Amino acid sequence: MENGGPLKVTLHGFDERARSMLALFLEGPAQGICRLANTPEEAEAAIVDLDGAVPERIWLEFRRKFNGPALVLSATERRLRNAHWVAKPVQLGEFKAAIERVRSQIDAIRTLKRLEEAPAPAAAEQPGSGINLGPLERRFIDIAGDMSDEIYLDISQRERLFYDPHQYIEHTLREGLTLARKDNAPVIFDGLGHNLIFCPTSHRIYTDMREQFLRSLCVQPHTGERIGFRTASSDTLPLIGSSDPRLQRLDSTLWNVSLWTSRGRVPKGTPLNAPIKLLAWPNLTRLTISPHALRIAALWATRPTSLMDTPRLLDVPYRHVFAFYSASLILGLVEPLGGNASPAQVSPSPPPLPSVQNEAQTQRRGLLSRLLAKLGLGLR
Repeated sequence: MENGGPLKVTLHGFDERARSMLALFLEGPAQGICRLANTPEEAEAAIVDLDGAVPERIWLEFRRKFNGPALVLSATERRLRNAHWVAKPVQLGEFKAAIERVRSQIDAIRTLKRLEEAPAPAAAEQPGSGINLGPLERRFIDIAGDMSDEIYLDISQRERLFYDPHQYIEHTLREGLTLARKDNAPVIFDGLGHNLIFCPTSHRIYTDMREQFLRSLCVQPHTGERIGFRTASSDTLPLIGSSDPRLQRLDSTLWNVSLWTSRGRVPKGTPLNAPIKLLAWPNLTRLTISPHALRIAALWATRPTSLMDTPRLLDVPYRHVFAFYSASLILGLVEPLGGNASPAQVSPSPPPLPSVQNEAQTQRRGLLSRLLAKLGLGLR
């Protein structure tokens, strides 16, 4: 997968005929998004056929040989650790989407490893405090706050763990995004002192404000000033080129806004003891990496766990878990399972950002299609 090349995969559970037919599928309809690895050691991921006679034995045998991410092909749903289920008959679009999820997971792991191996930045002493706060630590405080674990465990201070998004710019931005999606047209925000425009069709935000300015807006609750938004007409928009540096990704901007606003808290009404399920992997290669994000995501993907139990299981600070939840919530990547809060209490999260759909392509349904169908690999 180096430099955006095909993902190198190994196969398990396939007989020779099925293996050959899958190779045809990868080279043809799948358009080379992945290829068979030359050796098992070279493989970055695996594709496993679990529709054999004894699927449990197939999976255990596979895991003894390979610990990396896997695509599991099966007619029945499979919930397995570090695996992405693809239903048979396999549809081309679903197969490609699963491969992209695996790519994001691998990229995130590599990014975090590079950060862990990087030398620690030099600490800078805060004047008059006697405390050394390096740039990295200050950034972590910006995105996860500085509340101690004792506060999270103290029932008498429970209210400090929550914030009301309606009192912050986060809510206004989400309302504007809802309007932009509804009208499928750009939305201009007024009253910020800088340009800020949502472009829903390209999933971008156009703004000339600096990061520290937006961060300061997120930290402070509304003080009575009105920040409005309106649907933009074509003649009111500035000329924006696709390479304009003032264009930012919508998902990364909303992710940052939530981190800066929550600072280790969660939206008011969030059930603290309900298991949290990860619905989709955040693309940590293009999002601000909050501390322990990958470990938290992996736990919630395989074993839904509550906000209060996750820090104990992973031995991480509560504020990092709460911050990751809030940021994932604004992108629709997590959901509580059950819980003790009523729907009216829980701050609603926006629907997941629409993914870029693969363009429909005309496929020839000759002999190859019939052969692939026998393997359970259909074409959409």
